[in-house]
Amino acid sequence: MNGSFYDSSFQDKLLNDNLNNQKNNVNDFFLVNLLLNNIGKKINIHIVLPTEERVVSGIIEEIGNDYLATSNPSDSEWQLIMFAYISYITFLEPINLL
Repeated sequence: MNGSFYDSSFQDKLLNDNLNNQKNNVNDFFLVNLLLNNIGKKINIHIVLPTEERVVSGIIEEIGNDYLATSNPSDSEWQLIMFAYISYITFLEPINLL
């Protein structure tokens, strides 16, 4: 109605948030596919928790939309790690990119 009351900043914020979510979804999709193509590979997962940083070693067993499950054959321990805590992953053997 009256153009002086229209605030486009809200619409711009929604558009920017949507674009940022799409970028995150693409990155998450790439990460999940990369890990799915490398189930059974030995990895080191560098994680950052609120109180500490540490490295978890294991074999990729399962991957979900927001988590990674690994097993450690030396002590038969399984770990479920949320992607939100993963800083980066190093592969200890050649990886499959496709």
